[in-house]
Amino acid sequence: MNTERHKSSLSRRQFLIRTGGAVGGLTLLTSCQSILPAFPSLSDPADDDNLLWVQFRPDGQVGFYCPRMEMGQGTALGLTQIIAAELNLTQDRIQASLASTADLPAYKMTVGSEGISLFSGPVAQAAALLRETMRQRIAAHYNLEPEQLIDAPAGFNDKGGRFMDYRLALEEGSATYADTDLSDLNPPLYSQSKDQKSPIGERWPHPDIRSIVTGQMRYSRDIHLPGALFAGVFRAPFIGAMLDSVDWKETTASPEIIETLELRDHNFAALIAKDPFSLKAAMKQVHVTWQGSHEANTLDPTSDWLKPLNDAEGSDFEHVLFETGPLKSDPLQNEIELNAGYQTPYAAHAQIEPKSATASATADKLEVWCGTQDAYFVRARIAKLTERTEEDIIVHPQRLGGGFGGRVYCPAAEEAALISHKIGRPVRVQWERADEFQSSYFQAPFSHQIKARVDQQGKITHWHHDFLSSPIITGLVDGTLSWAVDMFVADKGTARGALSPYQLDNQRIRYSDIRTEIPVGAWRGLGSAPNAFAIESMINERATASAIDPFEIRLRNLSSSEKRLAQVLRELKKFCKWKDRSLSSGYGMGIAASIYKGVTRAAVAVEVQFDPDLQETKISQVWCVQDSGRVINPDQVENQVAGNLIWGCSMALKERLNFTAGKSSARNFDTYEILRHSDAPKIKIKLIDPYHSEPSAVGEAALPPVPAAIAQAVYAASGQRQRQLPISLTPTS
Repeated sequence: MNTERHKSSLSRRQFLIRTGGAVGGLTLLTSCQSILPAFPSLSDPADDDNLLWVQFRPDGQVGFYCPRMEMGQGTALGLTQIIAAELNLTQDRIQASLASTADLPAYKMTVGSEGISLFSGPVAQAAALLRETMRQRIAAHYNLEPEQLIDAPAGFNDKGGRFMDYRLALEEGSATYADTDLSDLNPPLYSQSKDQKSPIGERWPHPDIRSIVTGQMRYSRDIHLPGALFAGVFRAPFIGAMLDSVDWKETTASPEIIETLELRDHNFAALIAKDPFSLKAAMKQVHVTWQGSHEANTLDPTSDWLKPLNDAEGSDFEHVLFETGPLKSDPLQNEIELNAGYQTPYAAHAQIEPKSATASATADKLEVWCGTQDAYFVRARIAKLTERTEEDIIVHPQRLGGGFGGRVYCPAAEEAALISHKIGRPVRVQWERADEFQSSYFQAPFSHQIKARVDQQGKITHWHHDFLSSPIITGLVDGTLSWAVDMFVADKGTARGALSPYQLDNQRIRYSDIRTEIPVGAWRGLGSAPNAFAIESMINERATASAIDPFEIRLRNLSSSEKRLAQVLRELKKFCKWKDRSLSSGYGMGIAASIYKGVTRAAVAVEVQFDPDLQETKISQVWCVQDSGRVINPDQVENQVAGNLIWGCSMALKERLNFTAGKSSARNFDTYEILRHSDAPKIKIKLIDPYHSEPSAVGEAALPPVPAAIAQAVYAASGQRQRQLPISLTPTS
């Protein structure tokens, strides 16, 4: 074979031409008035911003404006426990709430499992400073020195044992924040002291559970303003479609229909009615035509054109993530080499709550109620859309019925704001489930090729990993600037988790992040799950080919400094009774591990049952051991881990989104399947709690290793190697 002819050297331009990315990008609602788009809130907590988060109210309750959006992760609960530890209070004395954009300075958008890891310190400091503010005020009230007051539940004692309630320091009708004059004191943080008796580590119940299960919890769709109207929006039915014409027919004659709008600059039309029932009936009578090609270009991980790219040693990848050691050499006699490709498809967020928003515009103010992971980003985008100042706009964030990266911005809020701005009346916009699968953004597909060698001792001697996907973090940058961003920025979200946790002397990791017309963005864990699927699947294949225990091959290749993952793996081996477990015919087990964002270690073992007649797999049990640093609330962390494990099972067995002629294959959960209750496995979780370590990411950490563990278990049970998700078994002859 002529290797020179087989090799391919694709330039960035060729990548763009093949994928259609040269004209791609997500068509969001954008303002034509400024070339610079609004940007998400990316800054870490700033000095003194945290002083506004915690306050004593006149009734003695502590109000906590939680600087994290709530979408089921329960961050406010863990942060409340930290406040309670600093102020010596019980749970019932602290009331957490979401702040509007008018209440607090902008804070970082809720992404990346950063709720506890990034905000526990600033929250603890704010509460500790508030405690010292109260100490100084009460001491002054009794003509004492602050150091004469001894900490006590909900207040202080003097040296004689006299109790002094915090309420003594509260002026009637006013709230007390931490005194900025005390910010140089650096008070001790009780929540970080092992010796201090505190609620840290206790299983506090979530205060919203009863409201959620009884249907009393308020979400965006439950907001109703007096006189509010209801808007039905006609959106592009396929990717790249542009609004052409609208035939409103007889709808304008109906007394229930208030107005019709054709917002061509924003590529949608809207019908506004007095009630949602009249609206739904009237929308069926409207005929909308759209222009544009139905042939949206996609990045299909199974397409033939990717194969020579991935197989070719000389392929031109955009980014070299890591490179060390000699890269070109023939395998030694005692080395086994394996070259394999792994693919994951487009996927949807599939959150239970479709997007909804209510907006109310007047001449000098515009208020919006919506679910979002970044209320300040929504405010900035709406300001550009309506040509108002951000000071004139207030966004009231509501609890989300699931986010998973899919609520970084809120197009329903933008639609409602634009319509209300045009007609001067309060308006509600409600997305349908089909809109979520067509008009949102999605998880990018990934295509990997890994060539690895291992010697007889189980040491991995060479590791060449190439992969192709789309930009994730910068995926939502508007088309006018996307070319500049792509030229200078290597998308870290696409590369998340691509560095393996193993010590490999000779390795090269390369990737390209190519924009296509299919809109992609943040999806739970960004690139960590697709990348871990490829890496850990190859490790499992190496173990099988070398006849080495999959735990042992991992432990042999960890660096001596990576003691925490080694402990997690050893604990998992005991936890799932790996050595002692006797499997019946048709059963198989697999394991995988990963380090999320370089800090949280998780390892997963999976047992599956394979039915050879039906060619079906059922996951029977999942074990997970996780080290996410200090645990504030074990119940909260275990719930997050369980959610990750279920999501990983769903990713491995069910989830795939296809696009044909620019249209999504899914309209509801019958055409986009997720794991159902009947398919859910038994789950066992063990947390390693190194008290001396800072809390680290939990919300996405246990997901990445799950699909690879399942794929290996399926191979053990069926003999069929699985390198593409979702798993699809073929009948054996």
